[in-house]
Amino acid sequence: RERPRKRAAESAVLVDNFDVSRLRSGTYTLVLSVLDSSRRTLATSAKKFYVYNSRLGIDSSLLHLDPALSAGVYTTMNEEDLDREFKWARWESTDAEKTQYNALQGVEAKRKCLTEFWGKRPAGKRELYQQRVALANRQYNVLGREGYRTDRGRVHIMYGPPDDIERHPNEAGTRPYEIWSYNNIQGGVIFVFVLRQEGGDYELVHSTHRNELHDENWIRYAQTN
Repeated sequence: RERPRKRAAESAVLVDNFDVSRLRSGTYTLVLSVLDSSRRTLATSAKKFYVYNSRLGIDSSLLHLDPALSAGVYTTMNEEDLDREFKWARWESTDAEKTQYNALQGVEAKRKCLTEFWGKRPAGKRELYQQRVALANRQYNVLGREGYRTDRGRVHIMYGPPDDIERHPNEAGTRPYEIWSYNNIQGGVIFVFVLRQEGGDYELVHSTHRNELHDENWIRYAQTN
């Protein structure tokens, strides 16, 4: 008696795509499941992927960046480049992180340290931070002093571009000064910068931000008499 033959297992390859242009910068997980006709799950697979979207920015509610994703950034950087990047990160790093990095010897140790440093931050934070440093170094470089080290450069790097800048470059009885306004920080804050010395740079003299220098009588620094 001939036994019935088993049917060969059928297989198929499906190719598809989806638009990621509407996703904010961050780490995502793509989950695919195979269901039978009664919608029971037969198999599931998941894969993490990272999106960088300069137009939409960062969604800080997403998962932190996997350190393995950013490791490749540093493979071609020499020790001088690594030191420069960490020097630029002074407004992001803690005292403990500065001490740790400064104690390192060798390019591989520094590559690993920077990978872990940004891996602890929200996804896309490194890219955003580097963009702000680049702008600060272009716009606020004064007398050979890199822009990220100036007061205006620091504020821009830490808090982003202001919503409004009130400029007073040449008014009778006062030195040049600027008032930067941020509408979405702590219910609205300002930063006041004064050019206290001719040929110098604008210095922060007052802010309503709770963690910054506060001086209600800041106008005395702007007055010339």
